Amino acid sequence: MVSRIHLPADSLHRFQRCRTSRNYQRGAVMPLVVFSLLVVFAFLGFCVDVMRQFHCVEKLRFAARAAALELLPYASFDAAGNPDNISCCDDGGAITSTAAAQVFAALNGSGGPNDDPSNTASAGDVMDLSKPAEQPVFIQDSDVQSGTQVDGSAEDKNELLLRVVARRTGQDALQMMFMPVAYAMDFLAGSAIPPEALRRNQTGLAEVIGQPATRIGAAVAAGASGRRNQSIYRGRLAVFPLALEYSDFVAALPERGAPPVVVSLKVVDPGAATGSAGATPILRAYFVNSVSGASVSGYYSDAATPARFDELIGLLKYFDRSSSSPAPQVLRYPQAMESGVLVDCFSSDRTSFDNADLRALLTQLRTSAANRCFILPVVQRRGAVPTASQTQVQGFAWLKLKGITEATPGVWNFSFEINESLPLLNASCSGGLRSIPAVTGERMPAPRTDGPFKMRKLIAGSNSPEVRPRGVVLAPAVSLRALRPEDEV
Repeated sequence: MVSRIHLPADSLHRFQRCRTSRNYQRGAVMPLVVFSLLVVFAFLGFCVDVMRQFHCVEKLRFAARAAALELLPYASFDAAGNPDNISCCDDGGAITSTAAAQVFAALNGSGGPNDDPSNTASAGDVMDLSKPAEQPVFIQDSDVQSGTQVDGSAEDKNELLLRVVARRTGQDALQMMFMPVAYAMDFLAGSAIPPEALRRNQTGLAEVIGQPATRIGAAVAAGASGRRNQSIYRGRLAVFPLALEYSDFVAALPERGAPPVVVSLKVVDPGAATGSAGATPILRAYFVNSVSGASVSGYYSDAATPARFDELIGLLKYFDRSSSSPAPQVLRYPQAMESGVLVDCFSSDRTSFDNADLRALLTQLRTSAANRCFILPVVQRRGAVPTASQTQVQGFAWLKLKGITEATPGVWNFSFEINESLPLLNASCSGGLRSIPAVTGERMPAPRTDGPFKMRKLIAGSNSPEVRPRGVVLAPAVSLRALRPEDEV
């Protein structure tokens, strides 16, 4: 038997009214839900457009930075493709025609208008399936700009600050997918949609300067392919096997604005004194071995036997620009070198510097390499060094060879000029992981905080980097300066 519930008439009417009211309330919410979904989808659409622009700008900046780092050393090359102490800028601070020609020639060979670039970025309409979403980034000649460092407290009109701009303009400008929706009501009312809501130009700007190098790459052979390798070979941009004593080098450096100075490097036993020679400073120097052999620093050969002395002569042969060398020793290619590693110095108690083959080669080198610049390691003996002949590399000097003399049999003097510092193709600066094995750890030592090899910082209260040191190998590095939006124009 089923019992029935009988509601009073007024209760039944209240129930029906309440149920109808809830149905009305549900229907009233639907427009709000639809509007909220439209807002969410519109917001997501705007995010897609904004993030695509952000991603494009980041990739353009990366492309501009890669091009600028590649191009900067070429501004220091002469017309023959050899690096030297040349003027990158004229008296007014503008890049010289010779330097500009070298930069643009390098541009065309490293991602410029006439070559396939290695960097890509978003371009055009992402919905155009006939083209890839990521397209190559080409740097044009007009997008390579130059400036010089001139600050109230420091001035270096001859240092080039190189700026490169990578662009997405014209047909390559980004086509906006959802931005025009914001102007839909204006469009329906008869107003035109602003052009920037349809297409957006994008630019990426990078500026590079020179920082003291912490690593010099290995020598390359004459037959190595590629414009960069050929330039490195022509300039002999590897470490010359003659090291300078750090304290002597620092004391001999000329002040900023002073004329170049000529110094005499006397090859002595490690730890020996040099004396003086009138107005010409005498700096201690040591022949070092940079052949790969794993005896020192887990990478280099030692300098302990006459056989190793033949390796030294083979290293010097690399820097002889004559067609044939009088020394019969096998040609050796200098290996890479980093700050913080140990190298072994030749000394008279191990071998004699009164060597006929060495004499013949240095005599030839005196003629074939006169007035050419070389990279010399600057070393310092430390208490933790295992032997007196092993020294630690502190940095790299950039010196112009003026002459080589033999004061007495086996006593060699080199005359070098200390002038400007230049960013070089075979140099890099980093405080990161070592490329050369070392017992002390996997990371390179922290950059020095004093002396000519410290990393340059911004001058307090300005937007200019510190003046570059004299006579130091520089490596292209990203500028410390804050870049302004108008610099991208």
